Amino acid sequence: MLLLAPMGLAVAKASNTRDLEASPFYSTTIGVLLAVGLYGSVYQIGIGELRKDMPVILRVVTIGVALKALLVGSLLYAVTGETRFVVYGIAMAQIDPLSVASAMPATTMTVRAERILSAWAAFDDPVTTLLVVYAVAVIPLAQHAEHGLANAALSPDGYVGEWGVNAGFALVALIVWRLARDRRRAAVLCLLVLMGVAVSQFLMLGVALIGLFFRSGLGQVLPSVVRISLWVSVFMLGMLLLDGINPIGVLLGIAAFVAQVVVGWILTWGLEVRERVSLAFAQLNGITSIVLALLLEPIYPGTVSIVAPAVVSVNALYVVTNHFIVGKHESVASDQAVAARRASELGD
Repeated sequence: MLLLAPMGLAVAKASNTRDLEASPFYSTTIGVLLAVGLYGSVYQIGIGELRKDMPVILRVVTIGVALKALLVGSLLYAVTGETRFVVYGIAMAQIDPLSVASAMPATTMTVRAERILSAWAAFDDPVTTLLVVYAVAVIPLAQHAEHGLANAALSPDGYVGEWGVNAGFALVALIVWRLARDRRRAAVLCLLVLMGVAVSQFLMLGVALIGLFFRSGLGQVLPSVVRISLWVSVFMLGMLLLDGINPIGVLLGIAAFVAQVVVGWILTWGLEVRERVSLAFAQLNGITSIVLALLLEPIYPGTVSIVAPAVVSVNALYVVTNHFIVGKHESVASDQAVAARRASELGD
């Protein structure tokens, strides 16, 4: 990722490519990238796993996402006085599932904490995407958007209506899956058609919902497709950095990370302390924040120059805090557990 963005910038400079967001293929490409990321994020999650910690998961992907967005957006709006930072706060509020999956092998989380974090990362993506869509639709600046995706996707009649349309799409997809699931090629073809409809109508919550049941035998190739989508999005992000980066993005990243610490601790009551600590310091951003930045660039020029350093800041904070805070806390908790077990053995 650290190489792809500079490569994109170099290509843009060499070819003198400006106004990439005005390209007729730009909006479609962004829609495809976002759909692939959302579908891939929920594909591996089993319904049985969700039932075990459903109360916590529901809290964090509903109240949690909204509260994080409110905290980040309010802080940045207070600093800048610009309403677009409310939208940026929402875009940075989600936890990236691809980044979480990459980080999991190196963590010492409990199985339960890993399960909750995986579900949290998977489902706050579509919720965040819908919040971004609706927020831009009700902010006056959205009226000045001139590009197809902005006009088509960012003009919902209402947030509840959007949920209804997405649910209806998912219901149709479920019926199609029931009919085609025993024939792999037919199922894959139906999935591609459904994804095409979802991209054209910007039904991103629907995409995430069908990922729960439309398992068309793509388990072996899907991770590679998602990874390629990440590479493409980072490369495109680099191409939009011709005017440099905006330092305010660092503050945006710090605010997003701190909001996760606050919300992650508050909304995970009932879990062990070590689980609450690890979830509080679990903010990671990646493909969804990047693609949302690409989506917002035509509406708010300069978005990419702000979100790019914000993503880097969040991930740097994750590495540092998980090494010096979470790791040490879990080490202490482990030592205490060992001491308690030894005391119990001596007592016996």
